[in-house]
Amino acid sequence: PDDRWKEPYMAAEELEKEQTHIFLGFLGPRAADQDYYPFKVLDALLSGMGGRLWDYLREKRGLGYAVDSWLDSGVDPGAFAVYIATSPDQEEVAIEGILEELRRLKEEGVTDQELAKGKSYLIGSHDIRLQRNSSQVSSYLESEIFGGLGYQAVDIFAREVEAVSKDDIVRVVGKYFDLENYSLAVVRGKATGQ
Repeated sequence: PDDRWKEPYMAAEELEKEQTHIFLGFLGPRAADQDYYPFKVLDALLSGMGGRLWDYLREKRGLGYAVDSWLDSGVDPGAFAVYIATSPDQEEVAIEGILEELRRLKEEGVTDQELAKGKSYLIGSHDIRLQRNSSQVSSYLESEIFGGLGYQAVDIFAREVEAVSKDDIVRVVGKYFDLENYSLAVVRGKATGQ
């Protein structure tokens, strides 16, 4: 990374929308990196309904209509992003809420239950995806193009996911989540009454 990654970077635009859409992101691993599988498990336990971010930001704090995260990895270093759709007047609180939950993750790590749930979700999703011939071809092709293991990565996916430990999660969180240096993209809606 060059000097662009030494401090938070923000881009914002205001549109005629009723919601504000926030993306907060960090650099992520390449698909061939040893950090890839721990990061996939981390993303699984953070993302979607019932994920750690959903539970904190939507269920406990009521800050978002939609909350998600995802890892995008390929040949080059990837990206990890957290997304929240919130009301325009909750923008700053929602951003701080994301950072609070990521800070808590850095300080406390994950539980055995969260780790098991993330692994189970990933392996189940992988198996379901491979039920269609077209998805099998796509998975093998992506692994050959992006992964360091080639097409074999599809067949060893479950084994690699199961091998991820809580220490692995702590390591990748510490390595990639610099809460002082991140990218932030905001599409602002019009606040009520404007």
